[in-house]
Amino acid sequence: MRKITAKVLVTGGSLGQVSSQTLQHIACLDNLVSMPILRPLIGHSKEDIIRIARSCGTYETSILPQDDACAMFAPKHPVTNPNVQAWNRGRQRIDLSQEIEQAVSSATIFSYDCRGKIVDVRNPSEKE
Repeated sequence: MRKITAKVLVTGGSLGQVSSQTLQHIACLDNLVSMPILRPLIGHSKEDIIRIARSCGTYETSILPQDDACAMFAPKHPVTNPNVQAWNRGRQRIDLSQEIEQAVSSATIFSYDCRGKIVDVRNPSEKE
């Protein structure tokens, strides 16, 4: 966020779609980030979100296969009521700086106008 001088973080999460979108998980995320987090889709159903993604042109990107381990390492019984203090202790013991740098360097940033139309798409690692 600092690398691109973001003022807010906007997520596409919806409340209750998956275990990581419980109120407790959302509170943990809020505790980890030092800037406002906007969640414009928080109350939408999965079907609503798919419809919105199709209308603004992000659906095809969202269904591309990802080279990550989320599904491979997902627990059979995910935590739905995390402990913020335990989460913070665990986070302090793990150095994720390389993973974070890799994620940032491969990110794509979409800028939207007030009507929800894409006005700019860029990768922060590309030279201006």
